[in-house]
Parts: sequence; structure tokens; C-alpha cells
Amino acid sequence: MVKNLLAVIAVIPVLFLTACNPSDSTQPAGTNAESAAAPEEGEVVAMVNGQPITEQTLNMISEANRSANIPREKLIDDLIKHELLYQEAVRKNLETNEDVAQRIRFIQRSILSQAAMQDFIANTPISDAEIQKEYQQTFGSPGQEEFKARHILTETEEKAKEIIQKLKAGGKFEELAKEYSTGPVGPKGGDLGWFSAQQMVAPFSEAVVALKNGEYTQQPVHTQFGWHVILREDSRAKTPPPLDSMKANIQAQLQRKAIENHLESLRANAKIEIIPPKPAEPVIPPAAVPAPPASPSPESGRTNEQSSAAEEKPSEPPSLQEAAGGVDKSATPENQAPATSPKESQPATE
Repeated sequence: MVKNLLAVIAVIPVLFLTACNPSDSTQPAGTNAESAAAPEEGEVVAMVNGQPITEQTLNMISEANRSANIPREKLIDDLIKHELLYQEAVRKNLETNEDVAQRIRFIQRSILSQAAMQDFIANTPISDAEIQKEYQQTFGSPGQEEFKARHILTETEEKAKEIIQKLKAGGKFEELAKEYSTGPVGPKGGDLGWFSAQQMVAPFSEAVVALKNGEYTQQPVHTQFGWHVILREDSRAKTPPPLDSMKANIQAQLQRKAIENHLESLRANAKIEIIPPKPAEPVIPPAAVPAPPASPSPESGRTNEQSSAAEEKPSEPPSLQEAAGGVDKSATPENQAPATSPKESQPATE
């Protein structure tokens, strides 16, 4: 149920614009249902808190959901739910939210751009003479030929020449196309089906016209797609489709071309500036954290640095008694009092 409701809402973006001021697309919506909702015209099919839902709106939704074949009662029920949600959004002033306001402005611009395109099409009709001219250019005059051909597309001329030599040596075109062709029809043996000369680029079509049925090109043919080896399999008199059966397609094609030309004209007369994105801020690595001070040795209570300094301390100079030879030889090192120098009696400084 929710999925169907969302589908109905999605195809009618104009319903979101009842909260917009059409004279100023940059302004957010109003703040209450009475001032924001524009009056609707046409036969009323439902009322929601005094706000009408008209037959015109129902027909618009029905047309947009024509392929879904949704019953009329279901569409009316979905519109009622939509209106209830809309009124709740207005009561909560959700239209003042910048993100919501921006989406409203975008939808309004989308609808107006579509309206401008429809207005251009309505005021720039495609004439029968233009359709006839395009028909002749596309399908040609009756009695022209169309061709059935295969081709092998390669990236280099050398590769195409190598394939031609393989054909001269008895190689089968279809098998070589499957093995070497880089084109999309390579897996099909290079089969292009039936086509008219006007449907192919000039170098390719000229090569096909110059061949006889059953012949292949003795030299590679170069186009913007690469290098071709072409086999003309058959030809026949072209029978173009009736103009009446192609008129609608040709008209739509000419309308697209007219719209593209119109957009190019609008762009040429507009001042357009594309703002490049700002460069990313440089990433500054965090400052190095200093190493924590060395912890005391569990056994001696001294730091590792102190232990190392004690081990590297040079041997003490002989005392005055030792220098004079007055040391008691019978005394053991444990019984001797250590001799100190004046320097050693002072505290060490780093």
C-alpha cells in the first residue's frame, strides 16, 4: 500500500508545488495550508479539511499511471493520503527547512523547463515537407539497392592485411571474424545484416558498393572505428517502408533535433560560468608524542640510564696510600674503605 502511494506521489511533482509561490522560485513555501495551497479549478471529487481534490488532478494522476491500470477509487484514496501528509507538513512548517525548500525549488524549475520545451514544440511544428525530406535522406528513393555484408574490424592496418592474407589462403570469413574482429558483431561472424549505403559511414559504404556479391576487400578500409575487411554477400533492390508508417518516428526525430538546436542557441546567448570545486584542505599529520621517561629497574630501584652510566663509569684512580705503596697487603678488598676524590664527593651533574 505504501509503495503504491509513493509511486502515485512520485509521478506528480506538481502537487508538491502547491506550497510554492510561483512568482518567485527562490522563496520557500508559506506557513499554513490556507495561504500556501493554491485554489484548484474543476469538478471536486473529494474534500480534505476544506481543501478540494479536483477531477483535473485525478485525471492527471490517472494518465501518469495509465500503464499500472489503478482503479479510480484507489487513486482518490491515494490523493487523500497525499493531501493529509501535505497538510501535516505545512502545520509543522517543514517547508521552511532548507533541504525541503531547495527540493521544492528544484522541482519547480524542472516543471517550468518541461513547460518551456513543450511550448517550443507547440510553436515550432514540423512540416510535411521536412518529414518528406528526412524520409528521402534516410530511406532513399525506390529502386535503390541495399546490401548484406560481413566485416572484420581490427585496430591496426597490419592486422587487417594479415587477415586478408589468411582469406587468400583459404580461410573462412565467418571463422576469422569470430577470432579476430574487435567489433560488436564479431561473435556473430561479422554479420551486419541488410542495410542501405546511407546507413553506413562513407568509406565503408563506398567499399561495399564497389564490391560484387561474394567478393571481399583486397585492401583494408579505414574509418573512425578502425580498419575493416569487408565481405559483400548479397544485394537487392531496396523496398523502403511506407512513409505513413514512418511519419511519427521521423517527426519525433526532427523535434529532438530542433530542441537540441534551440538549446545550443540558448547556451550561445547565455553567460555561463562553471565553478571548479575548491581544493581539498591539506591533511596535517599529528605531532609526534614524546617517549615516556624510563621506568626504574625493579631489582635495584635505579633507572636504566643510571645503570648504564654506572657500568660505563671508568675505574677510579689509585688512592694516595696506594700510590705511595702503603697499602696493607693482608687487607681484603671487602675490608678496605673506598677512597674518594674531591670530584667524587660532589653530586654528579648531567
